[in-house]
Amino acid sequence: MTSKKLDIERFSKVYNLMNSTCYDGEREAARDRAEAIACAAGMTFEEAVDAISQLEAPTPMATESFRNPFAGFAEYMEQREPGYMARAAEEARQREEARLKECAKLIEQYGSEEAVMAACEREVLLEKACAHLAEVEEDGYISNLDGWGPLSKDEDLPVSVRQAVADAYILPKTVVEAWEEWRYWNRRMLERSTLDRYMDFHPLPVNARVVVLEELLFSLPAATVGDVIARIDRFEELCNQGWDVKQEDQDKFIKQLRNDVDFLSNSVQVGRQTPFTNAKKRDAVLEYLKCPERSLLSDREIARIVGVSPQTVNNWRKRLNVHFGHNR
Repeated sequence: MTSKKLDIERFSKVYNLMNSTCYDGEREAARDRAEAIACAAGMTFEEAVDAISQLEAPTPMATESFRNPFAGFAEYMEQREPGYMARAAEEARQREEARLKECAKLIEQYGSEEAVMAACEREVLLEKACAHLAEVEEDGYISNLDGWGPLSKDEDLPVSVRQAVADAYILPKTVVEAWEEWRYWNRRMLERSTLDRYMDFHPLPVNARVVVLEELLFSLPAATVGDVIARIDRFEELCNQGWDVKQEDQDKFIKQLRNDVDFLSNSVQVGRQTPFTNAKKRDAVLEYLKCPERSLLSDREIARIVGVSPQTVNNWRKRLNVHFGHNR
């Protein structure tokens, strides 16, 4: 396999962290990230490690525990592929040239480099909402939120943190809204990493919010075709990140997509039935309210689809609460 596209600096940081941490959870998470970076370059983790096995001796200023694991990598590749160093240098020059052009555009858009890096209004709200859960270092860096840190698994996000970031400002109510906010945060990270290549991560409160958004993107019921497209766009983005999508995420996506198709198909059928008697309207409303996913739609949205008033839907919702014991 070729390693021409290996992000050496990023892999090096993660690899060093994996070898230096004394916590098993952090070591496992760092190993997973390193494997993902290697996979994006068309390599396995073992192949990446094997490629750097012939390292130069560290300089006297470097310690054994923190020496660069990629020292001598370029020379190693040059022996395997003559001309590699020249090609790599030209590719690096082109990337840097493109980066500087993007930097200029961002500075013009925001007014200054400091403005690009500054916390936006949403970040301020998230940090404020998580302040009582945050462990803050001397330099202001938030190292964890109620024990949940940068290398913790998404599924381990504490309920306390989940609630805090959900309450910081209004959560998206549709898949389209969740997708728009997810893209907003992704764009902010890309902008900052353009100016500072080591800023390839979100502040921890933002990262927690993104975890919640990810869940909404795969769990919110689709009310429109736009919602379905937004869900598919997110899944496609997930597949293009450079590593295998977990089977559970694939299953979740397929299940929700089936629900989407079923829901929209029923909506089309309802819209085609003419004349639509009061009895049929009642049956249609009951069908929506009895379905756990569809019942999450607002009274106004269900009313628009079926062709009744929002008050009619609300009345039936109250009756079902009594009859079925649902707490809405």
